[in-house]
Amino acid sequence: GTVDYGKAHSEEYGHARYGRTFPGLYPEWGTETDGKINKVHLIAHSQGGQNTRMLIQLLEEGSEEEQEAAPADLSPLFEGGKSWVASLTTLAAPHDGTTLADVDIYKLKDFATYTISAAAAAVGKGKEPVFDFKLDQWGLKRERGECYAHYANRVFNSSIWNDDIRDFSFWDLSTAGASAENAWVTAKDDVYYFSYAACATKREPLTGRQVGQPLVMNPVLFPPAAVI
Repeated sequence: GTVDYGKAHSEEYGHARYGRTFPGLYPEWGTETDGKINKVHLIAHSQGGQNTRMLIQLLEEGSEEEQEAAPADLSPLFEGGKSWVASLTTLAAPHDGTTLADVDIYKLKDFATYTISAAAAAVGKGKEPVFDFKLDQWGLKRERGECYAHYANRVFNSSIWNDDIRDFSFWDLSTAGASAENAWVTAKDDVYYFSYAACATKREPLTGRQVGQPLVMNPVLFPPAAVI
């Protein structure tokens, strides 16, 4: 189906209401078989943990704001009443935010530029980079034939890095943003939640700071880890 950010939400934050269209992986999801709803077990990594918790919230409770804004053109996501998730397992998910996202937004931009560029470079010279920002709603869709360097430059020089924007992943990842999200995204009694945490840093004796462990952490993550 087509991603629908909601009429009220998209108008409030000034981006397109609709995003990409994705093919479904499990058409039977939410339908009934022998009188039982076909549910799914979700596994999410990093910020995917926040995203899937919000998905469960919207499926079950809907959005009053969107229901009032577009009663005749409402996405099923915002209707509520859908107990379609059996469990959610998260891996290293920042449910309460991360202090990395509490630093200056422009430092975050530098970290994002470094990390994403390093990941793209790891794909190999002459190969098509696999990283996709998926920011079509902000007018930042990668154009046909556009080289990755030009596309990435457009993203990193766009207005989404404005410190006032509250509709961007870094706000949700901050401790303040996560707290605001947790105020309305709550655990559901009919969903089993399990979270895996891990530690890939160790305390440096001289400075007392946590530093990445070479044989445990990907070296690409050493700089942002040092800020946490």
